[in-house]
Amino acid sequence: MANILTVDEVLAEISANRKDNGALEIKQFSKKNFEKLLKAMLNDPNFSVKVAKIKNKEIDSIEDVEVSKGFRKFCKKVIEKSGIDKAESERILTSDFTFDNVDGLYEFMAAAIYLYIEKGNKFDFLTTPDFKGSLYIKEIDSVEETKEAFNPKTRESLGVFTTKKKKYKSIATKSGCPAWCKSRIKK
Repeated sequence: MANILTVDEVLAEISANRKDNGALEIKQFSKKNFEKLLKAMLNDPNFSVKVAKIKNKEIDSIEDVEVSKGFRKFCKKVIEKSGIDKAESERILTSDFTFDNVDGLYEFMAAAIYLYIEKGNKFDFLTTPDFKGSLYIKEIDSVEETKEAFNPKTRESLGVFTTKKKKYKSIATKSGCPAWCKSRIKK
């Protein structure tokens, strides 16, 4: 059996660096790193995330949501439906059962989210004490622009070019400072 990394070990390994000014350097997407994180999360049956419950634009409570436990319960139902008895299927709920790979899980998740938002729905991430965000798809109409182009070094004119863009889709986000993270005081 391969060495199973913990979620913290994977997060330490894949975390982006910070610039001198403290800003996070955004890294390119890595399917390998994402799948490494999925595998670590699945192999920790007690892994949980802190989810903020909001009421009247304020944090009402912060709950630990055991995302791995929920997924393992889903898997338990699947294997029971395939004929494994309930007593034996209980093993999947413990750390004795390990997921050796996550082949296909990224593609499944990415396709499900895309199909959902492509039909005009917003996909909401789990709300945390300092984050609330959604993804959706915007349809961009076709456009034709005529502009003069310049050499970036010499600023010499390269001529006039017409750029045509067909209708396309673009990812959009609804995010910003959550209401419970800001205050407004009149002076």
